[in-house]
Amino acid sequence: MAMVLRIMVPADMPCVMDNWLKSWRKSRYAGVVTNNQYYSVYRSTIESLVGRGAIIEVACDSDKPDRIYGWICREVTPDGFPVVHYLYVKDIWLKANYDVDSLLMTNIATPPFYTFKYSQVEDAIEKKFKKAKGWVPEIARRR
Repeated sequence: MAMVLRIMVPADMPCVMDNWLKSWRKSRYAGVVTNNQYYSVYRSTIESLVGRGAIIEVACDSDKPDRIYGWICREVTPDGFPVVHYLYVKDIWLKANYDVDSLLMTNIATPPFYTFKYSQVEDAIEKKFKKAKGWVPEIARRR
């Protein structure tokens, strides 16, 4: 399996959105959002992150770029600190231990802050840096 890291293209967004919304919904940190509002609230949050310049990079098959193994949403704060908003690796590739998470962390040079308290995010940061700068969910709420 040969993987590459690339910037998300518009055709990837439905996959990213589906992965993010379904996996985050299971988190006890997802907040008290009613079931009938969950998807609209978090879809809006994700769209706001992308709209303000957060980068989504995709780990995919080098020969079949539409075969996505995982992705990361990240940005740099105005004062220069890296932030990982979310990182997701499909279960089959996570369990197979192909180091998709390590590839996704390639462009994070120093310990980042993170905004969504999700195990894959925390594990990938710990694997590379041993410790994050901190969990700061309010970064995701900035406009």
